[in-house]
Amino acid sequence: MNRSDLKIFKPESLGQTDDAGGYRSKNEVVSGKLSDLLTPISDIDHAQSALDMVKFYPTVDTPDAQLLQDGHVFISQPLTDPKVTALLIESDALSDASTLADMREILGSAVTPGLRLRTGLSGLSKNQNVISAIDLETGAAQGEPSRVSLSIGQIVAICVEYDGEEDATWPRRNHYAQITSFDTAQRLWVFEPAIAWPTPERDTLINGQSKCSVLRCISTANETFKAHGVSKLTAPSSGQTLQVAAAQQSLLPMINTEKKHLGQNPNGAQSDIVRTVAQFSATSSSTYRVVVDALTLDLLEKYPATVSYTKGGELKTEQDALVRAEYDGNERYIQLVLAELADAGSFVSVSYISADNYEYREILTTANANPLAIAKGSLQGTFDAFAGGTTQYVGQITERDDGVYGSDGNGTKRIAIIDYAAGTYADINNRIRSLFGLAVKSMPTATEARFVLPFSNVVLDSLYVSVTTATNTQLSASGDNAGVISGSGITGSVSGNVVELTFSSPVKLSTLSYDVTELVSLLPPPDRYGINPLRVPKGGLVDIYRPWGVVCLSDLKSQLISPVNGATHTVRANSRIDILDANQQSLWTATGTHFSYSGTTVTIKSDFAGFTGPFVLTDNVSELALVTQVVGNEVSLSEPLANTYPAGATVASVQVLGDLQARIVNPRVLSSFNNNWDNDSALAEAKLNPDFPIETSNNSAINEDWALIMTSPTAFRCIGRRFGQLQTGDTLNDFALLNPKTGDVMFTIPVEAFGSGYNAGEVIRFQQVAASRPAMLVRATNPGHSNITQDSLTLAFRGNA
Repeated sequence: MNRSDLKIFKPESLGQTDDAGGYRSKNEVVSGKLSDLLTPISDIDHAQSALDMVKFYPTVDTPDAQLLQDGHVFISQPLTDPKVTALLIESDALSDASTLADMREILGSAVTPGLRLRTGLSGLSKNQNVISAIDLETGAAQGEPSRVSLSIGQIVAICVEYDGEEDATWPRRNHYAQITSFDTAQRLWVFEPAIAWPTPERDTLINGQSKCSVLRCISTANETFKAHGVSKLTAPSSGQTLQVAAAQQSLLPMINTEKKHLGQNPNGAQSDIVRTVAQFSATSSSTYRVVVDALTLDLLEKYPATVSYTKGGELKTEQDALVRAEYDGNERYIQLVLAELADAGSFVSVSYISADNYEYREILTTANANPLAIAKGSLQGTFDAFAGGTTQYVGQITERDDGVYGSDGNGTKRIAIIDYAAGTYADINNRIRSLFGLAVKSMPTATEARFVLPFSNVVLDSLYVSVTTATNTQLSASGDNAGVISGSGITGSVSGNVVELTFSSPVKLSTLSYDVTELVSLLPPPDRYGINPLRVPKGGLVDIYRPWGVVCLSDLKSQLISPVNGATHTVRANSRIDILDANQQSLWTATGTHFSYSGTTVTIKSDFAGFTGPFVLTDNVSELALVTQVVGNEVSLSEPLANTYPAGATVASVQVLGDLQARIVNPRVLSSFNNNWDNDSALAEAKLNPDFPIETSNNSAINEDWALIMTSPTAFRCIGRRFGQLQTGDTLNDFALLNPKTGDVMFTIPVEAFGSGYNAGEVIRFQQVAASRPAMLVRATNPGHSNITQDSLTLAFRGNA
């Protein structure tokens, strides 16, 4: 076996239609030929973006069954155009039969509905894009949070759920949406995209069940696929650490834009509560603790802490952490258990309400014996509704600017007016059952402050902060590109997502506000490419290197040469040598017709007849290495490199295909077959002769389960699990099965293998394994034009013979 026996074949159908893809064809991808696998990028693609997917088959193309050990593929040379990226996608779900529709499902199926947040949402209309905060603060079912607080950027699933048969009017559906803002005046959570279909009202009965509109968190499966990309070294390397230009790439086209957040309150919308922030440098542990007093720990149960950390550059919140109040007999503390380890070099922050500043107390219609102001945004309580003349307990209250509201089957009504300064309320129609809130023991003033920016990617020099001093003087400051904050009476810094401020005189923290600009990526609508970007992890930003993954480092050098027979050229030792003509055709042959290579010398052996100049001699120093850790754009290896690689050398993530060899697995004779491919019946008395094995070859074998069902003691019909019935045969002659798509002989059973003693209804079963694996290439074209007029990528297919 030599490298000319390693080929890449096209699938049955190329293109971007749902039925493209399919089984391996006999059409070889011609090395060096442009647009032989992916079509050129059109002007429209450049203008509006494009996502192209193609299936291909790395194959051992020999007429025998030689083994290629640990076959692997990778993108050896990346695209030059910075607006175009390419990735190999590895997934167990990709099979020989997979079409483009299946490939889209592989990419867009990692995110599914997760933990239930609220059962019985108010019905949504078609094209509605808001959820009432009242729905999330009342009516919690068993096992649901009593109050649900969403966060900007959070992805949720709006579902229609019920037991029993599918209802034609209200089919079961899931709508994935991203929270984009909160309307404080109307107390509405705004999401995108708008829902494309209505959902049932909470009292609509479906199969006798109500409350069928459900809000859920999302659940992200752990690597439904792996992405393999390529980047370049930004610094020379000869050890165990690689500095790469990018360790992540975008799977989907996207547009980066700016989003301004003005007048933001670090304490939260509609809230005067000033939280205490504790910050930790990220460690190799997922557990952190904040020691507090007993009263603060009690407040934690009523007003949950908020959490912020980054993973893979993405901002995570308390939805991605477990926060508990703990007491070990010695200390009381808030314990955080993160769902994932925070990025090294980043920070973990927890914001909580301290009993030093607040006291939880019941609010009455008359002043408390120790009157204190009540913090806006802290009210909790219950109310009664009047229905049919009987007082019925309904649920929790909702706080708004103009008072306290309650919702029941008759709608939403204001039921109390709050005097925050006096710490009292005025009841309306005697509905309040209980009302509690945070009394301000000492309105926090401080000369320092710390808060978390709830955005993933902020423009540091857009940050502007303002605050009022205890003597009502306005202070303000702005940030620069390095995260340094300076201005009138304020200095500070931004580290990660945490802002730390120092004031020249004590300030009222309740007056602190900020403006900031966030860099956001506009993801394509789901119908653009047939993939919902909200169902792709991280919106399509994927890791191209991972622990226990293999990378290939390579440094390619080239020199122009002339076709002079006998001429010699110097190259680097232990490198891969090739000569390419003007059409990217290789002059390599197994017999060394045109050149030979020994040590550091290449000797020309012909005048290159039949090829077109100019000619380029390339020598490529490369090696494989195992990744142990990826932190930011730093990739750590298990062992030092054998060679030294300069900045600009490529680092490609390798997709390991495994051993490639055509073979027949587990041939056996069974007593019966009822089209159950997953289970065997009892063994029959007849047996195949192991001295005459079933014959197959690398260049024609496919991946399939076969069954030869006996229709008489000698005759049978041959069916495949995916192909169905293809031929009939008998045990009196050799049986050669032809591939109806290619005409190749997929396997041959010698007549001596059959033996005798068969009965009608018995079956010969075996599995055939091909010397190829289906692979998937995805190319994303971001909108905009570059100066690149011709571009290409190079796929490498290697292994050990």
